Amino acid sequence: MRFSNLYNTNTIRSRATLSLLMGFVFNGLYAQQQNVWPITSFPQYDIQLNFNYEPPKMEFIQPIANRPGFGEFRSIPMSLCDETGSLILYSRNLTIHFPRQQGDSIILPITLPENTDPNFSASDYVSGFSAPMLGVKDNTISAVVTIVQRLFGVGGHDTLIENCLRYLVRIEQNSNSKFSLISCQPIPELTYQLKVSNYKRNIPGMSPSVSLKSSNDNHYWIFSQMDSNRLVVSDFNSLNGEIENVHNYSIPGGQYAGTTSAPDIHPNLAISNSRELLAIICYDNTYELRNRVDGGVGCNALRVYKFNYLDGSIDTAKYESIFESHQAIKYYPIPNELKKVPENVLLTVCFSPNDSILYTVNVQYENGVRKVYPSQYNIQTKESYHQNIDLIAVSEWKGYLIGPNGRMYCISNRSQGNNIVEIKRPDIFGSGCQMEKWQNDLRTLMGSPEPGVVVGSYLSFWPQNSPYKRATFTSKQACTGKSAVFTNTSDSIHWVMYRFYFGDGDSAEMNNDTRLANGIWGVEHSYTNPGKYYVKMKAFTKQGGFVWYSDTVDVLKSPVASFVVDDTVGCQWLAYDLTNTSTVYLKGKPVTYVWNFGDGKTQQTQSPNVISHTYTASGNYVISLAVNDGFCKDTFNLNKEVEILVAPRPGITLESNNGCVPFLLKATCSYPVTIDSIQWNFGDGVLQSTTTVSAIEHEYSQPGKYQIQQTLFGPTGCVTRDTASIDVLPGFEKGYTPKLILASVEEDSVYIFWNTHTSANAYQLFQNGKLLTQTEDSTAVISYEIPQSVYTVRPADVCGNLAPKSNIGKLIELTGEQQNNEVALVQWSAYEEWPLGVKQYILEAKNFTSDGGETIFQPVAILTDSLDATDENFRQENTWQRCYRISAVSREDENVVSHSNVLCLPYEPVFFVPSAFSPNGDNLNDEFKPYAVGIKTYQLIIYNRWGEKLYEGTSWDGKFSDSESPAGEYFYSIEATNPTGKKIHAKGMVMLVR
Repeated sequence: MRFSNLYNTNTIRSRATLSLLMGFVFNGLYAQQQNVWPITSFPQYDIQLNFNYEPPKMEFIQPIANRPGFGEFRSIPMSLCDETGSLILYSRNLTIHFPRQQGDSIILPITLPENTDPNFSASDYVSGFSAPMLGVKDNTISAVVTIVQRLFGVGGHDTLIENCLRYLVRIEQNSNSKFSLISCQPIPELTYQLKVSNYKRNIPGMSPSVSLKSSNDNHYWIFSQMDSNRLVVSDFNSLNGEIENVHNYSIPGGQYAGTTSAPDIHPNLAISNSRELLAIICYDNTYELRNRVDGGVGCNALRVYKFNYLDGSIDTAKYESIFESHQAIKYYPIPNELKKVPENVLLTVCFSPNDSILYTVNVQYENGVRKVYPSQYNIQTKESYHQNIDLIAVSEWKGYLIGPNGRMYCISNRSQGNNIVEIKRPDIFGSGCQMEKWQNDLRTLMGSPEPGVVVGSYLSFWPQNSPYKRATFTSKQACTGKSAVFTNTSDSIHWVMYRFYFGDGDSAEMNNDTRLANGIWGVEHSYTNPGKYYVKMKAFTKQGGFVWYSDTVDVLKSPVASFVVDDTVGCQWLAYDLTNTSTVYLKGKPVTYVWNFGDGKTQQTQSPNVISHTYTASGNYVISLAVNDGFCKDTFNLNKEVEILVAPRPGITLESNNGCVPFLLKATCSYPVTIDSIQWNFGDGVLQSTTTVSAIEHEYSQPGKYQIQQTLFGPTGCVTRDTASIDVLPGFEKGYTPKLILASVEEDSVYIFWNTHTSANAYQLFQNGKLLTQTEDSTAVISYEIPQSVYTVRPADVCGNLAPKSNIGKLIELTGEQQNNEVALVQWSAYEEWPLGVKQYILEAKNFTSDGGETIFQPVAILTDSLDATDENFRQENTWQRCYRISAVSREDENVVSHSNVLCLPYEPVFFVPSAFSPNGDNLNDEFKPYAVGIKTYQLIIYNRWGEKLYEGTSWDGKFSDSESPAGEYFYSIEATNPTGKKIHAKGMVMLVR
């Protein structure tokens, strides 16, 4: 066979398929949602998905003897259920079947208009695509039917001539529930002709129509495609079959430039359950584009518009949103490299029950599900959610439908596996929606037909004329022995009565006025045993129709709270012990125990061990324990109240809790209590008992840390106790005298050193009997100002006690004079006072030279019993002063030395200049320089007889510019400075001898 691409001019008479969709019922005859979904198959099977059970059942539909079959063409079934949810009728190919009655199915004779194509052959074939049911009135069912003419060409290929005509069909039900066709008439306003297109396989959807109830009970909006990209919204009166108002909208869709025929844009429609949004999938499926080798861009866009169901208007300017990622179709070669197949073709769209998610599916190589979130004025795409379920070509019309139980269903019609796929939580994104196979391979149910035969095709009906009526409940994790709350979230306008089946054999019924104690609309149920329970709710309409909704609830094993006490009688101010004996089943979270002691105090802990509580008032108390394992809770109350007897309140008030030996403790009772007696234990082996609460005293003679204990014996037999800590410090032992080691002058400062004591925390330093400073160190450095000062040290302990003053440290004062630059006479005061006295005094001297240098102190004399000395070597060459000090050495420790002040004696200035010198290297008079005593600095200048300056410095070696000067007389000039700064000048001649 070959493609036939010609119009036929002969009259075509054939039979057509009627497809019916249950609409919103106004007179109450058919008020129930679609509880039975027929699923078409071939060659000889029909199945129904029955939601009158929970979970739904897959059942055979009663076979009908004269049901014709027409090759591989599969029409899309439509169905109608009564108020109980039972299936009344459904369509299959050219017939309408009534499963609950005997007799042949109705075959509708519909006369098509004459075709003007002269090449139309006898192999013509006319089939029908369904359109929605509009309403039920006075036992009359009205539906609009779409008729599509189809031809079989050569080579197994199809040439499709689409004379898409609309008919209004009416079927009447008599008193015996028999149905008959009462009218079938064309609707000219909805009759149109599509372009001819070549395609190798079944056309995936030709101009579907969807109906939606308008603001008037007898009026519906019919959504239809006209021409190639025009959407028509028609106001249809179901009572008289008249079109009363028509809106036309252009749906943008990118036709491919360069094709021989303009591609058709087939809208796939979905109306939100709120009836405020209209979603359309536009895709280009022309033969030319799907077989282009060079690739191209077709139309594959998801668009969402704001829809006003009251007047049928669409706000295309404000609300349109196009998904760029879906708009451009990518092409890549399939194995035979002869054709190009779109990679991302969207063929279905459906809103989730609460309109939060738009479901779409890819028809080709991506078997995942896309979820798209609508927002107020924008659409935001999320990543595709892929699950390892064979969903390819889920449906080329309506791949997803919301079931009456609030879940979504679709059929995978792969030849290698046909499955019902159920989305348990369609309002949740991602894996949380729980998408899984609801029924395994349908071919098993069909009696294992031949491999490769597709047995399950399309779901049963178009979107309903009224929004999905929600019948749902929510629940949280429950615990054994506790009430699990099931909150009803159903549509309380549509449903009036609800029965819950809790999965453990128990059930409960509620209506729209049922409220729990906390105001929640719902029911509660207590489970005895842990486990996962399958809870079902059956929601009823006022006509008696019903739907099911189910969910699982996890019931966890609750902890068992308990505790024991040794005695139910306790005493005030005493720790009352409670032993936790709870049983806990760990669930991976921290366990908390909350104690309520009945006196307004609580305590939380994660330890199951013994806990103690002290009652501050007598009386009777109820104690409880609440255990929380992170999921479940339990509370336990002690059966008998705990009696707390009056007891004396313990408490110790100390005048001081620390002191130094000897320490006198003074203690009293902190509170005025009634007692029989008191016992004091001072912690050093001494006990003291009394029958009064008067103050007590006790003296500690030894240092240490002590704990005293107070024991109160009350008249009710209760014994209370309190403790306090005492720190007794050692202090200074009797006879202790501090020791000052040294007082010494160092340059302009005085250094004082003394021994420390472990009990001392401060040292007072006295100078000549007056307190000079206080320090925590064992040394002090002060300025030297007063000669022969006397220093003493007095330690103080932490208790503020002062030790006696130490021995004195009296500084040495050195005085003296020089005579005629020849000798120095010096005297000094004795050092006081080392315990063993001074071993010896050492007179030390150092010189300050005229060139600015100085020597170190060198011993001059050592004396043992004298306080004066004479330095006969006082006169030193080229010095301007000689300085002295006295070092006193301790007899007890020779390393302990006290220095006196430094005494410097300057020389009287004396200046001598030699008259000749001989620089011949014999180390005798080799340099010419002055001999100075008492001169601090000087400067020597040498001139020759012509007045030329040869040298400037302190001593001349007879050279000029590193050359020896000749023998002869030279002129010199000297400028000197004495210690007081006075200038001294000298001039003369000197003979250089060679």
